[in-house]
Amino acid sequence: MCSEYKFSIRYLSQKNSEITTQKFWMTNNTFTADINQTVALSWTTSLADFFNVRQPVKSEIIYKVQGGSIIRNSKHVNYIFDNKTQDVKAIKITVINVNKIDAGLYSAEDETSGNVDGCCLLIVTTKPKKPTLTLSAEHPFVGDTITFTCHSTVQRWPAGYRTSNLTYKFLGNTRGVSNNNRLTIHALTKLEKGNDISCQATDDLHKVSIESDAVTLDPYYGPDNVVLKPGHMALNVTEGTILGPINCTATCYPKCLFKWRLNRTRTFEDFLSSETLVVANIKKNQTGIYRCLVVHPSNTTLLRKTDISVNVQYSPKIKELWLSDKNVTYGSTSPAIYSVSEGNHLTIKLRIKSNPDPQIVIHSSLLKFPTLLYTKLSDDFTTKLPSLKCENSGNFTIQASNGIAYGDNRTVNLEIKCKCS
Repeated sequence: MCSEYKFSIRYLSQKNSEITTQKFWMTNNTFTADINQTVALSWTTSLADFFNVRQPVKSEIIYKVQGGSIIRNSKHVNYIFDNKTQDVKAIKITVINVNKIDAGLYSAEDETSGNVDGCCLLIVTTKPKKPTLTLSAEHPFVGDTITFTCHSTVQRWPAGYRTSNLTYKFLGNTRGVSNNNRLTIHALTKLEKGNDISCQATDDLHKVSIESDAVTLDPYYGPDNVVLKPGHMALNVTEGTILGPINCTATCYPKCLFKWRLNRTRTFEDFLSSETLVVANIKKNQTGIYRCLVVHPSNTTLLRKTDISVNVQYSPKIKELWLSDKNVTYGSTSPAIYSVSEGNHLTIKLRIKSNPDPQIVIHSSLLKFPTLLYTKLSDDFTTKLPSLKCENSGNFTIQASNGIAYGDNRTVNLEIKCKCS
């Protein structure tokens, strides 16, 4: 009796199992007190003279019994006892303002042999430590399943005295499922933004901890509802003018990253890192599909996109000219005078860069023809003139226009050879 014992347990069937150590004290006299309480301790001894009553801390002496008299240790002022008692075998000590260092085994010890004869155990308790509350994901997203874990520790002395299974309570939770120290919330919603979750721990003596620090739900979401303003799917713009501004918006928290990409040759390439697309003095080679790509800053696998087709229009430019009748073909490097036979339908072939396709007209100082009909193959436009007479010889102007300033033209000198009568 009146001894401290320690035993250790390890599961042999589990490799590298941790060792669990537990202490216990052999005595029938156990007292419990909260920190800062005053508690009365009592036990009996068979010793009648020449013994010491010791405290747990460093086994220092509280008082001695010598010749039937009690001699106080003047260092200890937080103990009250009757030093005039006639019954020294009945030990009664009051501990004032109990602290954790007062916990442990109080004993009566024979001064000569050092044997202990009689003791009591003081257990000092207080509420469990302030819990810590952790969230499984630092930045959960709407729709995620999240788990809170609450952890606290029993505060009970002497250290190692009897383990206690804590129970936990979660505060601020309206719909989660709790299992001991875990709280699980399925399918997090935007409406739960701003909810404060905290927890408390309770030990087997029904002592309740203070609340943990709160964790405020702040779920991330998006990108959703990616919209272009103005909301065009396709847009015509004239070369040399300004494309935009076209604003790309999205529902996203926190603010998403925006990037514009351009597809000109079947491959998208980065074009601009901004929410707003503006292209000053746009060029014809900037025709293509412009894509607004929206990416969440915390998870780049979460992305949305929307496209707009931009058609850059420009004035016609005549690159090459060919004239031909039944007998001869003149290229663009031919002399300035073109000879053709009267009555033949002159074929004109023009290579024109134009968007949109041009109207082609031809006229001279004497004649004016309606807009010519043509066939098109790539950038080559082919048309035929009506039959011309020899008196129609002279300068003819071929003009290509599509409504965008300024168009282009070529002048040719046609010599119409008269038929023999």
